[in-house]
Amino acid sequence: MKRFYTILLVLLTLGQFCNAQQNPTKVYVKVDGQDTGLGTGGFFTNPISPDQLMNNVYNGMYSGDVEIYFA
Repeated sequence: MKRFYTILLVLLTLGQFCNAQQNPTKVYVKVDGQDTGLGTGGFFTNPISPDQLMNNVYNGMYSGDVEIYFA
């Protein structure tokens, strides 16, 4: 029984390490994009303008790794 719990603990711990790795935040920017929001919805839903991107970066709206896609 002790062996079963040890193996279970190891598997749960490894699962937590795998889930801790998050995908980077993707930010979509277009010249004629919106001046509100985060721009994380995609090119067709709510891309943001370059000015809004700079405001979001300056205000610390993004955390972790960020990938910026320009159209």
